[in-house]
Amino acid sequence: MAAKIPDSSVDLNMTPMIDVVFLLIIFFMLILKIVSEELTPLDLPTAVHANPDEAEEDRVIINLRRDGKIFVDGRVYDPTKPAGSEALKKKLAFEAQGARGDDGISERQILIRADRSTKYQHVEKILRLMVNKGIRMYRVQFGAEEDKKK
Repeated sequence: MAAKIPDSSVDLNMTPMIDVVFLLIIFFMLILKIVSEELTPLDLPTAVHANPDEAEEDRVIINLRRDGKIFVDGRVYDPTKPAGSEALKKKLAFEAQGARGDDGISERQILIRADRSTKYQHVEKILRLMVNKGIRMYRVQFGAEEDKKK
């Protein structure tokens, strides 16, 4: 008489693995959305003499389109309207609060990326906002593309 081997089947529970894969997909989709909102596509000016970008993790990126509209963290600010200018002022004041030095000046780094055909008056509005009493952000960089003729 042959001994009967018990039927032992192994069931793999795939639910936790599917959950992890689903969460990873959501994570990467959100990161892609955040990164793409931070760098608005612009036609940047070229720089013949410039230093490479040494970005700090918590720097503020301000994108300025040729029509004067300003993008910060994916939000649009229209400084031609009083409400838009005030909202941008509040946003910059909020961003400046986290890194104040002993002298009251914010240590946060700011990158201004302006389209090459943007009028200087739009850039000047941003610079004037940054020296307000409640903001005081002076570590400013301007975004430019590398000169391809080199």
